[in-house]
Amino acid sequence: MEDLQQEIFGSVLAAIGTILSAVGETPSAPFSTDTKNSLDITGNTLQATGNALQAEVHEEGSLERLGNEIQAYGNVLVISGLISPFEENINNRLEISGNWLQALGGTVSIGDEIDSTDSPSKSLSIVGNFLQVVGNSMQALAGTYELKNKGDYTFLSALGSWIQAVGAVISTLSIVLFIDPQGRLLQESPPSAPFTSSLHLK
Repeated sequence: MEDLQQEIFGSVLAAIGTILSAVGETPSAPFSTDTKNSLDITGNTLQATGNALQAEVHEEGSLERLGNEIQAYGNVLVISGLISPFEENINNRLEISGNWLQALGGTVSIGDEIDSTDSPSKSLSIVGNFLQVVGNSMQALAGTYELKNKGDYTFLSALGSWIQAVGAVISTLSIVLFIDPQGRLLQESPPSAPFTSSLHLK
């Protein structure tokens, strides 16, 4: 699989995963608790797989690769919290840690994109990653508040999940909307010739 195709496939998987997780987190969704839990597990599994596929595309040691790897580890922690046989308190802490890791991974990826060449694709990707960081942080905060205050912060967690999902979709669009006729990702747009210079991901 070529790098760009793998990047797109991984991004689409992650976006689908965030949407499934968001549905599973939504209190008003017309599904049973078991079905919602299954959606959340499946969603995080797709996210972990998608992030891992995207990480492989980028050079070893790059911030983009590191960011995707951290996000994948975060998803694995969330999955552990959802399926492990430990007591609820431990599972909640695993999910909180996983969401914070995902937020950290998104922040690292933003750092790489800000540092790289200006382009419409990168600008849109920064917006997408920023929304995912905000969404993951909201989910982590909701879990933390529930542990400390024993209150119900389901709405905050669900809102964070949907913000993350919107961000993941935007991140996918930042790739698929900027592919030139030769099947390469447009990486920069000089003023004299917009959208004419393209580079491979590696």
